Amino acid sequence: MPAHELHPDGESPAEQVLRRFRPPEKARQKAKKKRVTAFLFILNIALITLLYIFVSVRDPGDQYLSSSFNYLICAFRFSMTRDKETADLIFSLTTRPVEGKAALAFRNGMGEIIVYDGKKVVLARPLGGDVAFLRLGPGEIDVRRAIIERRELEEYGRRNPGAILTPRKSLVQFAKAHIPLTAEVHVHTDRPVSTGLSFNFEVHR
Repeated sequence: MPAHELHPDGESPAEQVLRRFRPPEKARQKAKKKRVTAFLFILNIALITLLYIFVSVRDPGDQYLSSSFNYLICAFRFSMTRDKETADLIFSLTTRPVEGKAALAFRNGMGEIIVYDGKKVVLARPLGGDVAFLRLGPGEIDVRRAIIERRELEEYGRRNPGAILTPRKSLVQFAKAHIPLTAEVHVHTDRPVSTGLSFNFEVHR
């Protein structure tokens, strides 16, 4: 009798035993796929958690929006930021000469800021007071500011609950209840010019 009996397929008894106890190729691939899927699931949960923390603790004062335009020989920049302590909205209109000197005349004050909810006027603020004429030398910059207090927009939300958009509830909630608004600056030049900034005003319930 031969020392090593061979299977008809050429396998020795030892190889047959190993084959019986070795998991099939499909089973190994399935187990590997499960491990990869579990890893990706854990990775996604970690990323979502980090994103949620980032969104939750972000500083309201970090928001900054701006829009620029030119009129005649002046360049304007309309911007919005938030006060870090009060969360009030601070709007600025910066004017500078495109080159050299510049002079502009205004009608009924330099301009005004109007906040809209769609086409509905929420409130308005004069900008630049009763400035009727602005003269700027080379490199000079004029900055006018107006503040809209947070409580004013919160009061609008209380009086108009239908204007508040509430996101659908989900396991991880990123979006918050808010009112989509647009702030426009209207500059009272001989040919009135304007530009706008769209933003979401978060409502705390």
